[in-house]
Amino acid sequence: MLTCHDWHGEQVPWDQTMISRNAPGNGFWAVDFARSGAYRITLRDRPPYVRHPIAGRRARLVIGDREWVQDVPSGASAVEFRLNQAAGPTRLQTFLMDGQTELRGAYFVEIAYADEAPHPTDDSRTR
Repeated sequence: MLTCHDWHGEQVPWDQTMISRNAPGNGFWAVDFARSGAYRITLRDRPPYVRHPIAGRRARLVIGDREWVQDVPSGASAVEFRLNQAAGPTRLQTFLMDGQTELRGAYFVEIAYADEAPHPTDDSRTR
């Protein structure tokens, strides 16, 4: 589980009070994918055991020079991306958006290696 407390950036929520107030901010995580393959990456505003609607209407995930964007279903507590990722170190950053306006990053991100193939619409774009 990645948390916003580990963002590399200028506006980092440093305690749970800031998260409960939906404090603005964003940054990237320095990550190292242990192996190449299919991954599920889940963006959340709260830990998985807390049902809380995710902010924004769209979510954007950026890993290295690739990015994915998808709509956030109304009332959803998480947004899941399925993708192929090469092993090795990279940067990972999230953006929650209201239309084209970036609100902030997702406070919590889960990364899970998936045995199944990625979603057939793994339509990443190179930035």
